[in-house]
Amino acid sequence: TKPIAMAWDERGRMWIAETLDYPNRLLGPGQPGRDRLVICEDTNDDGRMDKFSVFADGLNIPTSFAFSNGGVILHQAPHTLFLKDTDGDDRADVREILLTGWGRTDTHAGPNNLQYGLDNWFWGMLGYSGFDGSVAGERHAFKQGFYRFRADGSKLEFLRATNNNTWGMGFREDGTVFGSTANNNPSVYLPIPNSYYDAAGLTPRTLGGIADTSRFFPLTGRVRQVDVHWGYTAAAGHSFYTARAYPKEYWNRIAFVTEPTGHLVGQFNVEAAGADFRSKSPTNLVYSDDEWFAPIMAEVGPDGAVWVIDWYNYIVQHNPTPKGFENGPGNAYENQLRDQRHGRIYRIVWKGNASEAKRSPAFSLANATPAQLAAALNNDNLLWRRHAQRLLVERGRKDVTPDLITLVRDQKVDEIGLNVGAVHALWTLHGLHAIDADPAVLAAASSALRHPSAAVRRNAIMVLPHTATTIASLLNANVLNDADAQVRLAALLALAEAPAVPEAGQALYTLLATPDLSLDRWTVDAAKMAATPQRAKLLELATVDDLAAAKEVASSAANVVSKVDNFEQSATTPPAGWTLLAQSGTAELSLADGGHQNTAHSLRLAATGTGVDAQALKKIKVRPGNSYQLRGAVKTEGVTPAKGSRGAYLAVPEIQRPKLASSNPVTGTNDWGFTQINFDTGDLSEVTVAAVLGGGGTTTGTAWFDELTLNDLGPSDQTIVRPLAHVLAHIQERSGLTVATAAADPNLVVLALGVLPDVMKYDRAELTIEAGRRGRLVFKNTDHMQHNALVLRPGTTDKVGAMADGMLTDSTALAKSYVPSSEDVLFYAPLVNPGESFSVDFVAPKEPGRYPIICTFPGHWRIMQATLIVTAPR
Repeated sequence: TKPIAMAWDERGRMWIAETLDYPNRLLGPGQPGRDRLVICEDTNDDGRMDKFSVFADGLNIPTSFAFSNGGVILHQAPHTLFLKDTDGDDRADVREILLTGWGRTDTHAGPNNLQYGLDNWFWGMLGYSGFDGSVAGERHAFKQGFYRFRADGSKLEFLRATNNNTWGMGFREDGTVFGSTANNNPSVYLPIPNSYYDAAGLTPRTLGGIADTSRFFPLTGRVRQVDVHWGYTAAAGHSFYTARAYPKEYWNRIAFVTEPTGHLVGQFNVEAAGADFRSKSPTNLVYSDDEWFAPIMAEVGPDGAVWVIDWYNYIVQHNPTPKGFENGPGNAYENQLRDQRHGRIYRIVWKGNASEAKRSPAFSLANATPAQLAAALNNDNLLWRRHAQRLLVERGRKDVTPDLITLVRDQKVDEIGLNVGAVHALWTLHGLHAIDADPAVLAAASSALRHPSAAVRRNAIMVLPHTATTIASLLNANVLNDADAQVRLAALLALAEAPAVPEAGQALYTLLATPDLSLDRWTVDAAKMAATPQRAKLLELATVDDLAAAKEVASSAANVVSKVDNFEQSATTPPAGWTLLAQSGTAELSLADGGHQNTAHSLRLAATGTGVDAQALKKIKVRPGNSYQLRGAVKTEGVTPAKGSRGAYLAVPEIQRPKLASSNPVTGTNDWGFTQINFDTGDLSEVTVAAVLGGGGTTTGTAWFDELTLNDLGPSDQTIVRPLAHVLAHIQERSGLTVATAAADPNLVVLALGVLPDVMKYDRAELTIEAGRRGRLVFKNTDHMQHNALVLRPGTTDKVGAMADGMLTDSTALAKSYVPSSEDVLFYAPLVNPGESFSVDFVAPKEPGRYPIICTFPGHWRIMQATLIVTAPR
């Protein structure tokens, strides 16, 4: 049978969930399946399994399992089962339903990656089949993302949504959690759970990716995919190397993501970027030119080696269904070539060891004493530490408290800055409910706020009860100003759960009011959460200038519909948030440092006035030199753009004389001229923008300037300047002190476009608008993966589609939302996450006709099409 999941018990025995039923043999109640859970043992220590015991059979597509309370928790949609052997024969004689409600609409979109978390909950991932059910009287309905539940099934929590069908999860040794999804997102980071957003009155956004690119690098060109061609489209797992048998550069840094369509296991190097992370995959752990090699799981085993499940199948694609085929009950297309009886398991050892077959000495915690379990919290393999912590918590006795306090107070730090024993001891004490019950334990946990290891400080903040007393301890330890961004994030989240404490509000204001402060997106979110219970003190401390900046932030947020503005309309003022640059002559605006380093920006300039023509923005300079991408309605003298592009990539000291393109002329009184430069400041400390007005002797006008950080140009490069203004705007709104509204435009034509789930089609074939009318395209993604919507010039579908195909070799294509740089793209909605919307304001073309709408997510444009019909004016 085929191995679908694996794990090792506290004796070091390997367990495998095997399936003959996947993907389309879904059974009804009372019908026994053909799948089973098997214990595999190496009885003679020769490195090969020689004893196999069927622990449980009659299962139907068991997608994940983990060990708990002397038994196994196993996902088998629609149920989560608890299985246990009570008589010692290695066969389950207890089979109970722990949870129920997992969706069965698609067998490759159910619950998976079940793992015991550092916080003593069981964590997992879920695809778009979702969960709909009640747990302990509480109703839950959610899809694709991170979740966790209590071992006894008494509590279930949906933690955060991901932007695609989700199959991967992994913990670092400090407890930070990551995942992977299908369709273009092989590396995801979970910074803050939904519950914090809910408590602060904020809306949690769907998590995007942290990888620099979704491309993979296979050994063979024999790769069969239906989308994200030559990229991660079936990414599964995100297991970090959390042992010590591999070289140090692997430790707690490299994650293994399997990609069965590419016949490889990718290595992702994950690095901190503030409280965010960046992820890159320069190489693979394993890849093969065998077209049947289809790895679906890679985990660190009890010996420190990496173990890989090979699904071993020529047919990996699940859906969509090719022409001439039909879907079965599991929503996978039926194909007789699907293999259901073969699979392989590989063990990857590091050659630098004394022997390629070297394995750790036989080890078991099955009969360990409490003292031995406490000692195992210092083991160099996370697998054993998890088991030791779980067994101590399940045992439920506090007699090990002295040993755990000793571990917490241990000040040693290893080669990569960790003290894993202290981290696990803190959470073991938390699981035993000892921290708030024993003053000695509380004192030890509080002292860990000053531990030399950042991971220990972070977890000490998380386990401490968030009372006024412990908040005082946090402030005394100065963790809000910790050198480590994860510690600062944890401290802010602790304040979010604390009662109102004046000293906390003062400390938060002092932090946020630091001159020239810029913070990453997650720290700003956490600061808003921390400010919510402390808002009275922050509003008391806020200066007039602080409140004015907050008002500006609130006004801009309320009135900006999208990042796309169109100026082919009569107006005397620009959209909200734009800044007056000049009314005549020459003016310069300097953006000095202030968080602009290493950040993608869009500099947008517009001019209006009587007699303004295409020379109104006669000269734009961006200093000092760098590489610039000219986009939008921009053409550059002396430079021949690449064929099919809207501009050019330049590396010159300055850009001069970009003219407004003929497609966007300024012809009448009070019309707008518009140009845009997108660039990355790199390591520059200052950028100067100069606009020169006047295209002739009597031409006058007004120039306006707008500067945006482009959120879709790199998830880990997003920094927010003036974070205090953002936080104050939030707490003012929460306090009912400000209400921001945007007046409706009665002359605006709103066009709604959605997506039909699972079929790669828009929900409307045609949209209609009169030529020259102002419109707003509201694109709502109701599918389970990302989509965009590009409106093109008539007859250019194949041309733009071919350019989209060409972006498969562009490592920055995802950051560009897979939108080709082409004059044939009139306007667009970028990649939109499932369940989210994006609005684009535009002016309908002047020429009546049929304007194609396509999705350029890799592989989609050929079938995902609609039409914008532009009619003659009435």
